[in-house]
Amino acid sequence: MHILNSEVTKESKNPVLVRANKVGEVVIGWNPKTAANWRSKKIGPPYYQDDSGSVFYRVDEVIDFFTRYQVQTKGCSMPASELEK
Repeated sequence: MHILNSEVTKESKNPVLVRANKVGEVVIGWNPKTAANWRSKKIGPPYYQDDSGSVFYRVDEVIDFFTRYQVQTKGCSMPASELEK
């Protein structure tokens, strides 16, 4: 399972922050509109806001949030830590 796609890694090998409108590049399929909805409900991963109001997420916190609860399936014997590589 690859969480970061090539678009995020073009700018930096290990980005620390990602703009809210780019969250779909960290977790494939996580829509920025969903992220905004979650922020309004105070759910989801923590986020940060600068003086101008721009919203950012720490990449490690987003990954931690989405990989917090692993569900073991019959067809998967690989540990979650291996799936992230």
